[in-house]
Amino acid sequence: ERIRLEPLQCERLHAAASVDTKFLDEFEIIDYSLLALSARPPTRGHRCADAPWKPGPHCMESKGRLYTFAIVDFLTDYPLGRKIMNGFNNFKYDDYGSKLMRYIAKICPG
Repeated sequence: ERIRLEPLQCERLHAAASVDTKFLDEFEIIDYSLLALSARPPTRGHRCADAPWKPGPHCMESKGRLYTFAIVDFLTDYPLGRKIMNGFNNFKYDDYGSKLMRYIAKICPG
């Protein structure tokens, strides 16, 4: 399903995720996930502008919802044994970062 962010917000998400996945690919880190949370904020407080960090790809607001994104479970490396097993798993780990980026493009077209 598509998330309801504005095109500029999707571009920010794509840019941040691209930097992160390239970093993880460089160190042969695999099997991580995109955590995406969406919530309707209460009538008071809980806005991205109130967060201790600068609003950006971590927290976005659009169409009455708050969204936050993070790459999680990124501590799995890609040793030789796992590379060999990859062939038995339909090459699940090949181009791992690219697969995540294609998923992000699907749910948040920029």
